Amino acid sequence: MRIVSLVMLLAAAAGMLLPALASAAPPPSKPTGVFGAVEAFRAGDLASDAGLSWQRVSFLWHGLQPNGPDDWNPFYFPDAELNAELAAGRTIVGLLMSPPAWANGTGRASDPPRNFALAPDDPNNLWTAYVSKVVSTYKGRIDTWIIWNEPDIWDPSFPIYAWSGTVTDYYRLVKRGYLAAKAVNPNATIALGGQTYWWDKKYNRELFLKRFLDVGAGDETAPAHGFYFDAVVLHLYNDPATLYDVPVYYKQLLAAYGLEKPIWINETNAVPHDDPQSPLPRSDYRVTMDEQASYIVQAIANGLAAGVERIGFYKMRDDAGYGPGAEPYGLISANGSPKPAYTAVKTAVKLLERAGAATRTVEKGVTRVTFTKPGTRTTVLWNTTPAPAVYALPAVSNDAELVDKLGRTRTIKPQGGAYLIELPPATANTVPGEPATYLVGGSPMIVVESGIKSAAAPASPRGWSGQLLAYGLD
Repeated sequence: MRIVSLVMLLAAAAGMLLPALASAAPPPSKPTGVFGAVEAFRAGDLASDAGLSWQRVSFLWHGLQPNGPDDWNPFYFPDAELNAELAAGRTIVGLLMSPPAWANGTGRASDPPRNFALAPDDPNNLWTAYVSKVVSTYKGRIDTWIIWNEPDIWDPSFPIYAWSGTVTDYYRLVKRGYLAAKAVNPNATIALGGQTYWWDKKYNRELFLKRFLDVGAGDETAPAHGFYFDAVVLHLYNDPATLYDVPVYYKQLLAAYGLEKPIWINETNAVPHDDPQSPLPRSDYRVTMDEQASYIVQAIANGLAAGVERIGFYKMRDDAGYGPGAEPYGLISANGSPKPAYTAVKTAVKLLERAGAATRTVEKGVTRVTFTKPGTRTTVLWNTTPAPAVYALPAVSNDAELVDKLGRTRTIKPQGGAYLIELPPATANTVPGEPATYLVGGSPMIVVESGIKSAAAPASPRGWSGQLLAYGLD
């Protein structure tokens, strides 16, 4: 949803850039873990501590080549910064977009470059020349690239409007970019620009991905190249349920065209209104900082249950100078202090990234996501109603660890064959004055059962099958 330029000229001029690290065998250039954040390098030590293994970095064309096709700004994203991140084990996903005035003739970053529909090897195709330059320059260090950002936002008056071309234009841009990238780096992974889903769904428009695939279906060369992309990227905010529902739907949509592609969620979050550094009205789906932490765990559980390959958070750290009216999405405040959302990320990554295969059920307002692997079952539960609830979770162990979103842990034992889990009520009625809607559930609870022979629930004296016992308990 948000793009932040990485211009570091001031630091370079002041001689503040880190020295280049000694060269060694490069680490894997593709993410090896599920979780990342936009520009994790802005709080690298905390990103490492949270277990974040990748990050998105914007390679804005007007920042790298501001003055012409032969220009190259080595201080835009310095090699020292890149090498430090790779040495920390955090891979980089690059975002390509925002042409300079010399490339599109207008100076508006949302306007496509001139001649982008020419053959990829045509010297007049400025776009493919740029893609070839960037991808070849970073080959082996950055091998995953996204082409543009949120091309489905169709309102030019929207502050982050990024694509003024048609869907057909975008297909041609992606096709040429894909071919140019693969020509210089056959190991490159090319992803579609992050799509919001909401911009089409809310206004009853045919989904951008559907329209894109329709264009590809009319291109006889598309099937042989997987329609010229390797992954679909989503940007999903505010409602944690969409991290399950939307990827499942997109997989079905891809399958209708004979495609099976990874789904990445490269941006997700809910903005808090009560951050003391940037207080906001409680409107526009904003939440409290505590509710933001609940959102994080619920979003992660839903995304993993949907089979999402990658989940990234927008963003790692708030920009300096945030004041009244800004939207403080960061997991880390501008002053470097972690928010509850950061702690929730750390908790969920630790418990869920390698927790095994996931299944999801929703019963009477309680969402249950169950992860299983040999010897362990991990269950995430939360309540989406405004009344407290108790959930009977059939036991498959003699005891379990009950963990809250901030990592606080206590041992619990089953009663009559089930763990009785108290689930706090949802409080995030985020649209004041409108009918009650609780998108973000109450504080989630995580039950970790270890040392079990089977994840199948044993017979119990009360015959628990996993059920809601009561609402409104004191």
